[in-house]
Amino acid sequence: MAMNQKHLLRLLCGILLISMAAASLCSCIGQDISAKEPATAAAAQTEKVSVNSAQYIAQGLKDQNVTDPHRALGRNPDMEHLEELYADLGVASGDMHHHTWYSDGYRTFAEVKKSADKYRYDFFACSEHNNWKQVDDELWSGQRNLYSMEYTTSKGHMNIYFPEKESLAKMGEFAYYDESRNRNITMAFDKIPDVPVVDPRYWGQGYMQTFTRSLQNGTTFYQQLVDYVHELGGFIQLCHPFSPSYLFSPVDDDSTGNIEYFGFDAVEIFNATQFNHTGLIEYNVRAYEYWQYLLDLGEKVYATTGSDTHYLFEGESITHMNVERKSAEGYYNALAAGNFSLSNRIDSARIRMSIGDTMMGGTATYEEGQTLCVCIDLRRGYGAYRVNIYTDQGIAYSQVYSDSYVEIEIPIQDRDYYRVEIVKATGKITSTTDKQKYPFYMAFSQPIFLSAAD
Repeated sequence: MAMNQKHLLRLLCGILLISMAAASLCSCIGQDISAKEPATAAAAQTEKVSVNSAQYIAQGLKDQNVTDPHRALGRNPDMEHLEELYADLGVASGDMHHHTWYSDGYRTFAEVKKSADKYRYDFFACSEHNNWKQVDDELWSGQRNLYSMEYTTSKGHMNIYFPEKESLAKMGEFAYYDESRNRNITMAFDKIPDVPVVDPRYWGQGYMQTFTRSLQNGTTFYQQLVDYVHELGGFIQLCHPFSPSYLFSPVDDDSTGNIEYFGFDAVEIFNATQFNHTGLIEYNVRAYEYWQYLLDLGEKVYATTGSDTHYLFEGESITHMNVERKSAEGYYNALAAGNFSLSNRIDSARIRMSIGDTMMGGTATYEEGQTLCVCIDLRRGYGAYRVNIYTDQGIAYSQVYSDSYVEIEIPIQDRDYYRVEIVKATGKITSTTDKQKYPFYMAFSQPIFLSAAD
């Protein structure tokens, strides 16, 4: 009798297991057949994941806030042409904005270089305040550095980059013509010390602040400065425009609440040792929104980042340049072309993208039937992250991934630009100033701009 009870118990367990399996199978019947893949195909996507990978579609992770919906292509994006475009370009990663004791930094050039070596930076730009004496330092190298400076005024700061030293040195010759006084006003660059001064902190700014406080019309000053830099063949970036300490404050545009645009080549949208610094996230997001505002106005302007550290590097706020060679000229050419992406960490996302023959930062002529190809390489695992593709009309595509390498292809529409943004799929950053919650930003591409066909 005991044996019969044991057999009966086993029989009941078996029936229960079969019922559970049947229920599980029935729950899948209503799913989209396109969401299913053979096991071999799924295994092949462990290295590269296409946009319609079944694991994401089936999980229902598509963003509901897509405001400019685009159709995604099939499971195997055609990345061959993108790979050809970038085949002769290497990736150089580093920091576009920091300071040593040649201006107001607290570390020597040697100490800063050592920290750059620690995080394997390919380059670092000593953008000293109103000074370029760092390029004469015995450790300065055209293979590791850019010719740059931070043109510092009491109204705002601008990072300026050149492909060679001679043009950088000519910044000392800039003379602002004040129409109200009918005369030129210049800054006394010759009063900058010949040797680094650590204490007291010296920016070369005392003379510059006296200079700019005397300006009658700040707007014409900024326009003349931008024009001068461009005449010399340089690249000018607006630094930390909404930082409470260095607020860029020419005339506000009352109709939009945004500051005027004077033809800067780029806006520094993340200025902090850490992308998601809780004390600065509010001001960085305002700079990011200003950049977005300019893009939506139809301006061709890039986004930049930099730690702005006055100490040592921490592997944060990184620029990834696609360069022909690792040199001051190579870095400048990538910067001027907009062929670079931004990420929160040295080992975080690198982005490549193209429309036809046009790479990131360039301008393509719109043609029906063209596609946007995007390649994202995270280098290391960061858990789930969301990829958003923006146009001037909103978010065209949004999807959550967790793979370290992703390829995306979508047909383009008649838009002004396309750009890629990556944020963590979960988790927010709470600002210490306004207590609001902001996305955890991971990476940004430069836009690919579109012009109308003739």
